[in-house]
Amino acid sequence: MRFERNDGQCDPRVRFLKRGRDATLFITDRGLVLSARTAENSSSVLRMTLAGARAPRAVEGLDPLPGDMRIFFGSGAARVRARVESFARVRAAGVYPGIDLEYRGTAGELEYDFILSPGADPRRITLAFDGAGPLRLEADGSLVVHGAAGELRHHAPMLYQEVGGERRTVAGGFVVTGAHTAGFRVGAHDRSLPLVIDPVLTSSTYLGGNALDAATAIATDGSGNVYVTGQTASANFPVRNARPGPYAGATDVFVAKLDAALSNLLWADYLGGSGLDVASGIAVDASGRVTIAGETNSADFPVTAGAYQSVKRLGSDAFVLRLNASGSAIDAATFLGGDGSLDRADALALDGAGNAYITGRINSTNFPSTAGAFQTYYRGGDFDSYVAKLDLTQSGSASLVYASYLGGSENDAGFGIAVDATGRASVTGGTRSPDFPSTLNAVQSGASSTDAFVITLNAAGSQLAYGTLLGGSGVDRGNAIAVDAATIFVTGMTASSDFPVQAAAQPGSAGGANDAFVVRLDPSASGTASLVFSTYLGGGGDDRGNALALDGGVIAVTGQTTSPDFPKLLPNQAGNAGKNDVFLARYAASGTTLDSTPLGGSGEDRATSISVAAGIIYLAGASDSIDFPVLRAFQSTAGGAGDAFVMRLDPGAAPPPPPLGGIPIKIPGVPPVGLLLLAAALAGCGSIVLRSLCV
Repeated sequence: MRFERNDGQCDPRVRFLKRGRDATLFITDRGLVLSARTAENSSSVLRMTLAGARAPRAVEGLDPLPGDMRIFFGSGAARVRARVESFARVRAAGVYPGIDLEYRGTAGELEYDFILSPGADPRRITLAFDGAGPLRLEADGSLVVHGAAGELRHHAPMLYQEVGGERRTVAGGFVVTGAHTAGFRVGAHDRSLPLVIDPVLTSSTYLGGNALDAATAIATDGSGNVYVTGQTASANFPVRNARPGPYAGATDVFVAKLDAALSNLLWADYLGGSGLDVASGIAVDASGRVTIAGETNSADFPVTAGAYQSVKRLGSDAFVLRLNASGSAIDAATFLGGDGSLDRADALALDGAGNAYITGRINSTNFPSTAGAFQTYYRGGDFDSYVAKLDLTQSGSASLVYASYLGGSENDAGFGIAVDATGRASVTGGTRSPDFPSTLNAVQSGASSTDAFVITLNAAGSQLAYGTLLGGSGVDRGNAIAVDAATIFVTGMTASSDFPVQAAAQPGSAGGANDAFVVRLDPSASGTASLVFSTYLGGGGDDRGNALALDGGVIAVTGQTTSPDFPKLLPNQAGNAGKNDVFLARYAASGTTLDSTPLGGSGEDRATSISVAAGIIYLAGASDSIDFPVLRAFQSTAGGAGDAFVMRLDPGAAPPPPPLGGIPIKIPGVPPVGLLLLAAALAGCGSIVLRSLCV
């Protein structure tokens, strides 16, 4: 966000300004002035001043931005040409005793922060509104201000603290102190500890055409760009700036690159042949090349001359494909399959060298397994799981490094894969095999119904480093897995009332068809494992964990829920908004719940993938809700029977004191102004943080 210094181009009482298409924000010594255009195309002015504040000691721009503007004003000989600088932040020092006020932008949203020195009194802060009707405090804690441009809404501030590893909600909210003034109240809390910020939706977009589209996987690069893949039946999917490939079959793969704000589609393309093509995984290497894996029954699927397998065999085959960094050409692509009717890749991971690892399910007795692999033959059932490593690092070439069956005498399927820094692949999925491979001292062994499994192979794919089952008396399956140096994290779904729990945030099922689960395992070098934590996650409906990602010491989990009582800790919305909603939950490494919330519209919404980049969480999935929550979207309306969606959330992890917080604002008829933020350090070096969703 660019704050333009006033060098004579507007009223001298204005220190800095931020121009928008339908609104302009002016920063003065006393507060903010918003000039917005109403639906009748007239101008409306709303002032928010700091009642009782004193003139700041200084108002200065911080973090100069590159480039400047040349502004001409006046006429004739008096015409002035000014060079105007702009800044990323503006700070007004000492607006109240011990209190500074700072303005800045994050991902295109306005933030202004009250920063209180130890001992400063937050009760001094009073917001006074001019140009508005009487203030109204709603039952949900929101503060509503009526102006000529519409309703200005501040959603209820939400506060909590981490105390002894447990989450404690702190009472607090707005206080209406007069017809046009408001302040804040804060309940009892530990003033030596900070309060933690609720996740905030910062942008969200539909992505699709006039038929059925669904996103299945998401990834991010080092610059924060977002890559999404899935399937589309839309002949008018928004293709641009890529090869481009034509829509060719019943369902094609799509791949798209968006900027970090999700407001610009940088490129997008179809991938596929004349049959059915479905993507299930996506990853980006250090060079920006994009790797995709999935399933195809198209004999004319685009494979390269150096493919390991250039001809599709019976039924469906797995595929692995790599695009160059601009999305303009296929660097390498290959089929991978045998004589069975169903060979598919359901998950993909890359190692540091750019090698691709896939897992899924196969029913081919001659699926390409390599000599010396851990399991070289099909053991029975309707299908087996597998793991394969491919080298796609040379342009045009896709060679098989190793491939191994994973399974027992009954049905087995892999749904998630991850690879650690040493090249060891870990797989999760579901099995009905009583003889599914496990290691000594596994948490469980010998499936009784359908259990989740966790398998880790050595770097050569030749030996089982660790293997265990996870489950109870019902149907259980692992859907996603993530690893760090010595730890494995898994999420999935369980219909078992006796799923194994340990240090659980939710120790039992809340009822319904299924619950999500989240598990942390710490395997040792000897093949034994410690179940560090294992917890249910869900309410009285159907809850499923579909994806997870690691963000330092935080585990972020997403999926889908039909539960009206899904656990809501500082939610972005009050409850389930439709038939099926997306959910996001975050856990500390100890298993303590940090926050959880449903997200969605009035229809069917589900998240299938998650990625974390520089602390920002990105979700992808599918929605048929015409009112799915979108913000600053590339595509703001649904295009067909169902669309893919991409969502960005800012978890707002508190930096060292004073942390930041926020209160949302919405003005109908005017683009969102952004977040009003408040951060206050109390006596004793504690802090207060208030934040909620700006829509």
